[in-house]
Amino acid sequence: MTFAEFEKDSFKIVQGSPKEYKSSKKVTRTFCESCGSPLCYMNTDYPDKVELPVGAFDDPEPLATQIHIWTSRKPSWVVIGDDLPQREE
Repeated sequence: MTFAEFEKDSFKIVQGSPKEYKSSKKVTRTFCESCGSPLCYMNTDYPDKVELPVGAFDDPEPLATQIHIWTSRKPSWVVIGDDLPQREE
């Protein structure tokens, strides 16, 4: 899944109230109560950040990839074909 990361201060939900699910000790995820679509990922290790799945945007084109993370967990058939920075975790 591809996420876009934003500063929490620059992010605001303008309609509705997503449901929250604490998926681990450090991670809270939000999702749409009606359809179940994932909306936000928040990790206490990065309290000033919020991540949103790129598929939630009407136009993801302006959200250019800047880094590949968790590359140590990618399937062998995934080929990263650019020169962007990579982080194993």
